[in-house]
Amino acid sequence: MPDAIWNAAHWDGEGYAQLFEDFSAAPDVDTQKSLAGQIQSLLWEEVP
Repeated sequence: MPDAIWNAAHWDGEGYAQLFEDFSAAPDVDTQKSLAGQIQSLLWEEVP
């Protein structure tokens, strides 16, 4: 999502787009929670 309006820095970490798509298509809340945790960890580690 480097071109998304909410991504002012245009950051694009490896694996982020797939995690975001998986989160958006998750069949249940438990899956979303797991994916959200993975997204949060990725952002914490990689975003400057």
